[in-house]
Amino acid sequence: LPEVRDNFVTYGLNEGVHYHAGLFNETLPRFYHEYKDYHQARIAVLRIDGNFYESYQDALYYLWELVPVGGFVIFDDYVEGKNAPWLGQFWAEFKRAHGLRETLRAVDWTSSYFRKETDAKVDWSAYARDRARMKGRAPGTGRRKRVS
Repeated sequence: LPEVRDNFVTYGLNEGVHYHAGLFNETLPRFYHEYKDYHQARIAVLRIDGNFYESYQDALYYLWELVPVGGFVIFDDYVEGKNAPWLGQFWAEFKRAHGLRETLRAVDWTSSYFRKETDAKVDWSAYARDRARMKGRAPGTGRRKRVS
């Protein structure tokens, strides 16, 4: 956190910045409940670098409604068909659960983005269903855990 703060100060970008350090599953629920009804809280560009299915799930579910139509979402470490198949699985499930028509586009060989077109409310029952299903899988992979 001190290094991140120093970088924001160095580049003169610290005005109005609030920091929420911690793991996604700990900080995002608190952040969401603090800002969900504050209509000025909007995220123009949401870049998610989570490395696990559950991290992307937490980030997109808790922050989806704060990204306005026209805003951008960037998935780090994912280009469709090339890497992180578990992220492709999450994205397909999220799209299906929310009736989205957004299309991922490659930024480069390591990441993808989409522009938000659909103003769908988060379906928390889909979050709970997919979270429960993932409990029986190897962390971040979407594959069933081996039991010996």
